Amino acid sequence: MPIFYYHIKKDTQEIAVEEKTLIHHLRDVMRVGKNESIRFFDNNYLYVTKVKEVTKTKIVCHIERKTRAKQFLPEISVVQSIIKPQLLEEVIKLCVPVKVQTFFFTKMAKSQKYNIEKKIQRFNAIALSVAEQSEVAFIPKVAMLNGMEDFFKLKDRSFSVALEPSAQQNIMSLLKNTMPKKLSIMIGPEGGFSKKEIEMFNVYNIPFVSLNTGIFRSELAGFASALIIRELALNR
Repeated sequence: MPIFYYHIKKDTQEIAVEEKTLIHHLRDVMRVGKNESIRFFDNNYLYVTKVKEVTKTKIVCHIERKTRAKQFLPEISVVQSIIKPQLLEEVIKLCVPVKVQTFFFTKMAKSQKYNIEKKIQRFNAIALSVAEQSEVAFIPKVAMLNGMEDFFKLKDRSFSVALEPSAQQNIMSLLKNTMPKKLSIMIGPEGGFSKKEIEMFNVYNIPFVSLNTGIFRSELAGFASALIIRELALNR
């Protein structure tokens, strides 16, 4: 049963899909017909619906069941050094299916000099599309930070770890006995973190961790880390 994001009015019993792109996908690509089931999600709920009407301009669905969306713990954020925009898209496509909910693409001292500010809207659209395709039923968020200082200014900053291949402690041993509800994974550029960034991590008591699975390219490190964390959380 397919699942799609849609902004749904509170206390309604019907969903009237009027967005042209979604209508085209449902009617012309998926060939959805009357009485077929479709799932929708928004910020808070999952909806199981049955199609009542299909026209060129509207698809009307009756809500048969509404449940609160599952919360995936820990809530994982990836704080990723800016790399080539096409590779950042791959970061999103790999990480959303393993339930990474937030991406902070961050300028670091040794980051590649790409201007991604105008691509944030596209990144968010890709993240939402992947969330629908992988049926994770949450709305991922992508933002840009101008430096690690911006991350440490966030009010809702979570427990964080910094990936470092030479770190003595690995991520599995650190999280084996204690799993925080929110966790940020900091991933540096190919050249590693700068001396100033390392000093900043020490000031904020950010532990450095390695991956048992070896050294990954920057665009793959978030996926590998999130996958390990999800497996640890499931087996607790």
